[in-house]
Amino acid sequence: MDNCGHVRMDRYWNFVAVPTFIGTMLFGMYVLFTTDEVQFMSAMEVHDSIAKIKADKIAAATTPK
Repeated sequence: MDNCGHVRMDRYWNFVAVPTFIGTMLFGMYVLFTTDEVQFMSAMEVHDSIAKIKADKIAAATTPK
């Protein structure tokens, strides 16, 4: 096993790891800055919106026609 030689990681870091990392960072920045405001709603805002929709549905179902 001593005749295996020396493994160099330069090509991996230069051609695989760093480009993948940079690509991931750029994609993340693109998604972050192009996302609609609704995606950043707090949990309480989402809960209130759902409660309002449910209340409107119940009110519409119980009103006589």
